[in-house]
Amino acid sequence: MRRQPIVIRPRAKAIAIEADSVQQDRLFALIHLILALLTPFLIMALTGCIAAEDGAPVDYGPQVSVASINEAIMTPIEGMDPLNIKLGEFRAIENSQEIVGIPGRNLLSAQGVTITARDEKPDHIDFTAVITDVEYKNDGTFDKVSREGPVCVSKVYGACGEDPIPSPGSTAIKAFSSPVAYIENTVKALSSTLTFHRLKTSTAIVGVPAEVAARPNCGGVANCQMTIHKIGFDQVEWENGKATKIHVDVVMSNSVPYLSNQLQACFTGLVAVGNTSDVLVKQCSTVFDFRFDAP
Repeated sequence: MRRQPIVIRPRAKAIAIEADSVQQDRLFALIHLILALLTPFLIMALTGCIAAEDGAPVDYGPQVSVASINEAIMTPIEGMDPLNIKLGEFRAIENSQEIVGIPGRNLLSAQGVTITARDEKPDHIDFTAVITDVEYKNDGTFDKVSREGPVCVSKVYGACGEDPIPSPGSTAIKAFSSPVAYIENTVKALSSTLTFHRLKTSTAIVGVPAEVAARPNCGGVANCQMTIHKIGFDQVEWENGKATKIHVDVVMSNSVPYLSNQLQACFTGLVAVGNTSDVLVKQCSTVFDFRFDAP
C-alpha cells in the first residue's frame, strides 16, 4: 500500500493567534470537542470497523452508562465557572493528526481565543471574544482569519435571551459548550445506536506548556505544574449489524483558565484509504498556550 507521507510542521512562532485586527462576525460557541478534523492530504472519515477474524462478534467489554462518561469528564472541573472568566483570558489550541505506529505528526490548524471585553450586569455578563483561526497548508503556507463576536453568560437562567448560555449552576448545558455537550448531543442524535465501553481514569501532575512556562511566574500557575485528569473510553456505533469503534482520550484540568479546562481531546480509529486498506489514525485537539487575564 502506498501511503501519503506525514508532513511535520512545527508550530510557527511568527504566527500570532492572539487578538488582532478582526472581521466582524457574530459568534457564540468557544470550545468544541473535534470529532473529525479536516485533513489536507487524506480524504477520509474515522470508521473503526472491526470484526473478529473468525466472524464471531467482537467483545467490546461491559457497557458503560452515559452518566458515567459525563461524570468522569465533568467531575475534574467542578467549581469552575464561566462567570469568573477575566478580561484578557486567552487560550490557544492546535489540531493535529498522526498515523499510529509511524513517526511524525501533522499539524492541521490552530486557534486562539482572547476575551477582549467584559461587561458585568446584574443578571448576566456580556463578553466579547476574538477568535483567530490558522489553517496550515502542505506547501508551508497558511491562511489566517480573525473574527469577533459577543458571548452572553447568564447568572439567572434566561437572562441572555431566547437561547442563553447559562452558568454551571443552571440545569441547562454548561456555558461555552463544555465537553459534556459532546456526549449529550451525540447520544441524542444516535439514540441507542451508540454505546460506551472500557472507561478508565487517572490523575497526574505535569508541567505547563512551554509557552506558559516562558511567562513570568509561569503565568500564575503555582510551581509551573498543573493537575490533570485523564479519561479514556471506547465509543461504539452500531448500524445495520456493523460496529464502528473510536477510542476517545480526554484530558481535563481545574489548574488552568476556564477556557482551557479541556486540555486535550483525541480520537483514534481506522481510516479507509482507497478501497483496499485501513490505517489507524489519531486526531487530537491540544491546548498549547493559555493566559488567565490581560498581560
